[in-house]
Amino acid sequence: MRIVSWNMNHRRRQPAERKTALRFLKGLQPDVALVQEAMPQAIFRSNPLFDSPLGKCVILGGDLNLSTQADEPDRSRHRNLPDRFVIFGLIDCLGLNRPPRPPLDNCPCADSPCRHVQTQRHGRSQTPWQNDYIFVSEPLQTAVKACFPLDHGEPDPRQLSDHCPLILEMDLEAAGGYAL
Repeated sequence: MRIVSWNMNHRRRQPAERKTALRFLKGLQPDVALVQEAMPQAIFRSNPLFDSPLGKCVILGGDLNLSTQADEPDRSRHRNLPDRFVIFGLIDCLGLNRPPRPPLDNCPCADSPCRHVQTQRHGRSQTPWQNDYIFVSEPLQTAVKACFPLDHGEPDPRQLSDHCPLILEMDLEAAGGYAL
């Protein structure tokens, strides 16, 4: 299996450079592409990526700097991005609730049921924010065994960052024989 992880640094690139970078990524022929710091707009403009065989094995994750827990009108604006991920066939791994966990205490969302997990501790807020996400292409959904924030350990991740690392555990054989 060929996995390519790349911080694409799209925020500092011009549109033509972004397009070139996505063509370059495709040319590397990854079985799995881990794309970091790509502007969501650039991802959505790359319909060929999602329409190609590569689109069946996308793992997208990180600090998206959005939360569907925010007050309106920001809540609706922030929900736009995860909703667009779904349109492109991506599944929210944390939303799969594997392993099962109770609803997040003190979550201000209006979701029923609440699937949020605390991934960030903001120094000026008591809200248990979720700003970090991991999405996978729909064919990889059955391979997801667990997805959770790591909020304890030695050393304590909360001492190292205001964000928890997200752990995604997958069994690719469980994806129904899906060959990467």
